[in-house]
Amino acid sequence: MTKQFGKFNAVNNIKFSIKEGEVMTILGHNGAGKTTLINMLTGMFKSTSGDASIYGNSILSDIDTI
Repeated sequence: MTKQFGKFNAVNNIKFSIKEGEVMTILGHNGAGKTTLINMLTGMFKSTSGDASIYGNSILSDIDTI
């Protein structure tokens, strides 16, 4: 997924997967895009490109189900 604000890339082509039962953390310095990523995964922001799947549901088309 990618999120751009104008010409600024807040999240640039991030890819990862998490298996059920695993614990994951997101680490990075201030301004690294952590909050922007969470906002995309929760439906607060739409990604500029890309999609994510949570239990088989798209964050772009099935956010109410998620």
